[in-house]
Amino acid sequence: MKFVFVRYCSSPQAQQISPFEFVGYGGKRCCQGINPLINWFGHATGIQNRKDKVSLLRIQDNRRGRRKDQPISQYLPDGRFYGCNDFSAICGNINRGFLWSLQFQATAIIRKNSIAFVEQMFSLYAARRPLVLVSDSAQADQLPGIDIDRCIDPASQTGWITTQHPVILDDLPAQVSYTSGTEGLPKGILLTYRNLGYTTERIIDVMQMTAEVREYVGVPATFSFGMARYRAVSAVGGQAYMPPRGFDPMELARMLRAGQVNALSAVPTLLRILLSDPALIGDAGKALRWMEIGSQPMTAEEKRRIRDMFPKARIVQHYGLTEASRSTFLVISDAPDAMLDSVGRAVGQGEVQLSADGRIRIRGPQVARSRIDAQGLHDLTDAEGWLQTNDLGHLQDGFLHFDGRADDLINCGGQKVVPDQLEDRIRARLAPGAQIAVAKVPDAQRGDGILVALAGASEQTQKVKDAATAALAEMGISAGSALHVMALDALPVTGTGKVQRRVLADQFALRKVTAPPVLLRCQGRDQRRPLALPARIHRPKRRTR
Repeated sequence: MKFVFVRYCSSPQAQQISPFEFVGYGGKRCCQGINPLINWFGHATGIQNRKDKVSLLRIQDNRRGRRKDQPISQYLPDGRFYGCNDFSAICGNINRGFLWSLQFQATAIIRKNSIAFVEQMFSLYAARRPLVLVSDSAQADQLPGIDIDRCIDPASQTGWITTQHPVILDDLPAQVSYTSGTEGLPKGILLTYRNLGYTTERIIDVMQMTAEVREYVGVPATFSFGMARYRAVSAVGGQAYMPPRGFDPMELARMLRAGQVNALSAVPTLLRILLSDPALIGDAGKALRWMEIGSQPMTAEEKRRIRDMFPKARIVQHYGLTEASRSTFLVISDAPDAMLDSVGRAVGQGEVQLSADGRIRIRGPQVARSRIDAQGLHDLTDAEGWLQTNDLGHLQDGFLHFDGRADDLINCGGQKVVPDQLEDRIRARLAPGAQIAVAKVPDAQRGDGILVALAGASEQTQKVKDAATAALAEMGISAGSALHVMALDALPVTGTGKVQRRVLADQFALRKVTAPPVLLRCQGRDQRRPLALPARIHRPKRRTR
């Protein structure tokens, strides 16, 4: 995986041209730059033996059409990523066009919700071997900017995981995690052991976890939320149960009643299954001691009902991104009702603030520093370490309130609509378990139109439209013809259950393009032809005698 490119050419001064591609001083003799680089690398890493240093580094020499490729650097063991001044200061005079790239390899693991998958992850962590998750071996060969040494296909097995693994806090590259893709193409995020370890420690601390935890992990290990649960349970010496059929409410209830599990991790979509039929859990809810909720927003009412369903549990909700996991925590079981609409506050060394346009900014040890593509590494944070997210929010008494994605914000005739908030109001007017999602679509008059998609029978569209109209009126908005309702067999979602609003908008646009002509009745028979209004109305002339 190329994560630093350093290109030297004749230039009066060093100039940064991208986060990890630099221009430095030029000169006449390129060989002078090799030894200083090796010496500096040894100083930076603490490696003294020249042979060992050269075996870690890789120098690519593209001078005059020649190519020499010596084995030189997977990654810098102290985890720092070095910039223009570092290289221009140590490399001396180098000919124009001389290119060095520091590279490191990663091991691919095929995603599989299995015990072997989890143990393989822990094994690579212990070996300090960077890893990346893939859907199959073919994808492993196509990852941009990543050099895969091997691809591991874990065995399929579910059940209890009882092994213990300590928290690792080394500032070294640990894994490349890809974002869910709600904003478009997934981005490769380089996470360090410190990113993962600090997050694990905060989970344990906020949830007050002990070795007595026996958790029903309702989220697949292939998701960052799920794997984080296995890291936390393993670190405290507890036990984690991987359900063979995924989240199963009946199995959960049975294991709670039998005393086999006392903790649960789940996303709101799964918890809504329980809320739609509280009798599934019943009195067994009193046996739960810990719960973590994440990945999706929840309404204050839903949080109250979950708290009532599991009255003795310490229930914690988190907010975060792939780039900054668990940046805030809300202890639902202790929070006052007025704060249940929030996603909590930052803890430990983490910080949260808002930009001038209301976007959430995050800083702390949990924040990744770089993303990866075919061109190398690119900074995610600014000079002060702040990550600028695309999430909107507001702060109230130190608690962060999530107001949706900036890209998803609907501007309907100058009136701003946050899809998540509108969805909550519509759901409150529908039967429990209704699956709906809101997205913006183009509207010639108002700029943005409002699309409400529902999963289910098309006969429900009018009921959903009435609920949406009432919800918008409650928000002081009259959308009129800019409000659309579309029925689908299922809502398009990412692997973590997040609705893909852009896909909804695309599906709506496709339906408009391919819609059949209006059906008219003409001369006693049906004729399909477009409905067109005449440019002017012609009236027959009156006959005069």
